[in-house]
Amino acid sequence: MKTVKNFVDEAIAKGFKIETLEGGIYIIDYVLSYQEGNRFQRVYVRDFYDESTKKQSYFINSYICDYTSQIDLARVLREANYGRLTMICFKTIPNGQGGEKEALYTQTTIPCTYINDSYDEFMAIVFEAAANADYIEKIFHAQDIA
Repeated sequence: MKTVKNFVDEAIAKGFKIETLEGGIYIIDYVLSYQEGNRFQRVYVRDFYDESTKKQSYFINSYICDYTSQIDLARVLREANYGRLTMICFKTIPNGQGGEKEALYTQTTIPCTYINDSYDEFMAIVFEAAANADYIEKIFHAQDIA
């Protein structure tokens, strides 16, 4: 069974820019190509033991935006229906001033057996997390979901 590190090494060999954080977390700078040009979306990947299923899993997520009460969550959820394996969720993160804030993320926890050591399947899920996060983020920055 491949670890996230194995997939990260393959991605580096294929030209992906990847940053390593503490605790076995990697950030993949995923390039999304659009007619108007490329956009980069940061996707966090790590190995994860899922207590609920008692299975070794991969945890994949991508930051969308900080949550504010001006965000129309019903609209966000309607737009989020394109996920095959990812979902939109809230996550509490540091606010940079000693406190915490809530943020929107796309995320998934996939059992390793689902991926079956396939780099292409792993990266397809990384792409989905990146593309869905970027899509919602573009709407947010266009002041369209408030």
